[in-house]
Amino acid sequence: MRDKVIVYGKCETFAGNTKAGAYLSQPLSKSKQARIEIIAAMVILVVLASVAIPKYQSLQLQAQINATQAALANSASQLSLSYVQCLLSQTTPHAISAAGAWTGCTASSAVTAQGDFTVSYGGISPSYTVKVTAGPTWFTINNTAITSALTAADMNPKTVVLQ
Repeated sequence: MRDKVIVYGKCETFAGNTKAGAYLSQPLSKSKQARIEIIAAMVILVVLASVAIPKYQSLQLQAQINATQAALANSASQLSLSYVQCLLSQTTPHAISAAGAWTGCTASSAVTAQGDFTVSYGGISPSYTVKVTAGPTWFTINNTAITSALTAADMNPKTVVLQ
């Protein structure tokens, strides 16, 4: 019978004066296998995070831009409604102040508070503008990115023509 000695994964067989050795493919111990699985899982998580975080941030910025656009659209609607109320009261508004008060009409004024946003108005008949001047905390933090996106889309200030 031959004697077998396993030293660091190498099997050595002794037969007389001759020593023959071959590397054995032994299964990893459970602790080594668990470490490898943990490292693989961490690599997968890092790759997913490197893709998901920038995508989440761009989606968040787009949602903020959309919310600001909605406030502008609502303000333009308020401007149109208050203009029509002036016309129905037999007065013709000529201009609007930043606070939303019409010149030449006391029957109505446009609303400056639009949810979390504050808007300002301006202009002389027939072209009026609506501009977002303040908003929630994220609006203040991302003001440059939001304003540049709205300006590129010709949304800030929003021009409303009323006749």
